[in-house]
Amino acid sequence: MKIRFERTGGVAGMRLAAAIDTQALPPGEGERLVAMVEAAGLLVSSPRIRAASRARPDAFTYSVTIEVDEERREYEIAEAAADEPLRPLLEWLTRAARERRNT
Repeated sequence: MKIRFERTGGVAGMRLAAAIDTQALPPGEGERLVAMVEAAGLLVSSPRIRAASRARPDAFTYSVTIEVDEERREYEIAEAAADEPLRPLLEWLTRAARERRNT
């Protein structure tokens, strides 16, 4: 599985991005990431998740593209629309993007 992640917005409007291939991750970490994607329902839900109409102006927007075999799914997720099953995945991807930026 390959994942492209981008977080934009926030107070400073900074962009944070990462490209992750689960096969290139340490043993166990790739399986953990795949499990988070599955738990979030992104492999079975329709692309494009929209925000509630009252999103804060300083909220983040997440762009997540998932490629599995020949299938590609793209999601635009407003922070206010990130439900409980999706949050651990977004947090993991945010940490991974920060770590890759600082290396």
